[in-house]
Amino acid sequence: MTQTSPPYCLQAGSHSAETFRRAISTLLGSAGGIVAAGDYAVSQHGGGNMSVDVAGGVPGGQAWVPGSSVPSQGLYQTYNNATATLAVAASDVTNARVDVVEIQISDSAYAGVTDSAALTVLTGTPSGSPVAPSLSASSLALANLAVAANATQILTANITDRRSQVRFGTISPAYGAPWSGSSIIAATESRTNTAYGTLTTPDQVAGLVLPTNGIIEVLYQATWQESVTGAARAAIFIGANQMQIATDAIAGSNAATVQEQAKTAAGTANFDMPLASSPIGLVGVTTSGKSTGHSDVTTGQAIGLLGFGGNVRAEIVDPGNSSNVTAISVAMGFGGPVQLFLNAGTYTISVQFKSSSGSVTAKNRRLYCRVKPY
Repeated sequence: MTQTSPPYCLQAGSHSAETFRRAISTLLGSAGGIVAAGDYAVSQHGGGNMSVDVAGGVPGGQAWVPGSSVPSQGLYQTYNNATATLAVAASDVTNARVDVVEIQISDSAYAGVTDSAALTVLTGTPSGSPVAPSLSASSLALANLAVAANATQILTANITDRRSQVRFGTISPAYGAPWSGSSIIAATESRTNTAYGTLTTPDQVAGLVLPTNGIIEVLYQATWQESVTGAARAAIFIGANQMQIATDAIAGSNAATVQEQAKTAAGTANFDMPLASSPIGLVGVTTSGKSTGHSDVTTGQAIGLLGFGGNVRAEIVDPGNSSNVTAISVAMGFGGPVQLFLNAGTYTISVQFKSSSGSVTAKNRRLYCRVKPY
């Protein structure tokens, strides 16, 4: 391959559609995404049946979809002018599955004979441990659908948002790659599971493309409470992996790295307290001796929290033995970004919750992620 000519946009030149799409990709990122927060949102249909609705209109239905047949294919602009209802295949009688809602581009210049943009539901494979199917070529993921065995309807709780937003006006550190994102959720949501997972509306930033020698910076702030004292935990996840931190040893196991998680050490159940990121991960604070629950201010609040007398709390867990846990207590102020070093690649960062009994509840959640090249 040699230098393409003429350059875009030369006054006397003639330019292909691919040249335009490639130029757009340098500004919006090659991963594409929705334009505004509500665009192409997937939701439960009506009273609930085996179908879902995809938002449309302006705002509501604009996105840029990445072409993947060749590296230089670039982004396609799509518009859904009204709410679309998509049918979901009948459930399996024995096993659950995961389906994916996507926007798919067909371009005969690269493959096949069709030129179109379509909203589709990819049907997953029923399994005792179901996973989402791979996306189609030249497509943009909108949501995962958890289809239980013998399910007769798709409800809001079965829909996991997978949309990411294009980054207008920013050139990424890695060519054409999305370099930052945020998830701001005011809603109060709860989780009762004993295993980690996201809340109903995930605290999640997807599609972060990390170049070689780069890091991902994560900041988080929320208000949380637990229905059973000392039962709630929260942690940062990179994809399906819980964040880890180096240590000299944990309870005699000499672990080189351990999983980090926040705890409350609460003395009072159902009591709002701050949860925040810090250089070592997420941290919480005890409720002991407090008479009034925490309430955020809307402007000018620092990310982090204050504790006195060792009241800032977290835990480290031996990844080889999850019952091997050591508590961390830190006095006074603690908070700010956690810096993650990873291999080059594309990542999803999330904050996940669990509760050993009862429920954990969070609100006023703010997750900020940024790729930093070096």
